Amino acid sequence: MVLSLKVAAQMLWAPREAAREAAGAAVWLPWSLLALAAGFADYPRLLRLGAAAFAQARIDATPNGMFPGSILFYLGLSYAAPLLLPLASWVVGRLMALYTQFVLDVKVKRQDIVRIMAYGFLPMALERTLVGALILLCGPSCDPLNPLASNFAFFLKPKETQVFWYEMARGVDLFSIWTMVLLGKSLGALMEWPASRFLPGFVFVWAVGVMVRAWLLA
Repeated sequence: MVLSLKVAAQMLWAPREAAREAAGAAVWLPWSLLALAAGFADYPRLLRLGAAAFAQARIDATPNGMFPGSILFYLGLSYAAPLLLPLASWVVGRLMALYTQFVLDVKVKRQDIVRIMAYGFLPMALERTLVGALILLCGPSCDPLNPLASNFAFFLKPKETQVFWYEMARGVDLFSIWTMVLLGKSLGALMEWPASRFLPGFVFVWAVGVMVRAWLLA
């Protein structure tokens, strides 16, 4: 427990130094933090507004409304929020294990990479925690959809921006960039390679994920 907390704190600021310890640390702690933070961001909005009003607020914030399937997908993402970040870190870990094995031709234990991904995703937990805190502190006066000025979409007008482009802009945020930098540096330290060798893989996975999410919501 103490080791896992130490690795979690160190990973945020010194990923190269924390990489080897993260590869051998317990994975339940970062996954638990990711799940709790995601729920803390999404569930207060659902509890305060209710599912119907929450969905209606999302519809009203778009130029032309949204398709019924997109609304169901949006509500599904909100209810399943505690599962999504741990699952995303696991999926990215598996993909990066394949990338290092077949593209970079480096032999590294798959589980070591999965553990590093779990700790490297902690900036996303920080972002979700800040969102939840803003929603609780400012209440109805706060934008329930995007209250934190960490992404490009915060500076756009949802009512005047197509859903696809709004969600694409929402994916361009400081915490995602921070996460990719952490992951690149930590994997580079583990394999004694420069972080730049891994960043293209992370950027590709991130870009595909943002595009697919934006397309499904649009």
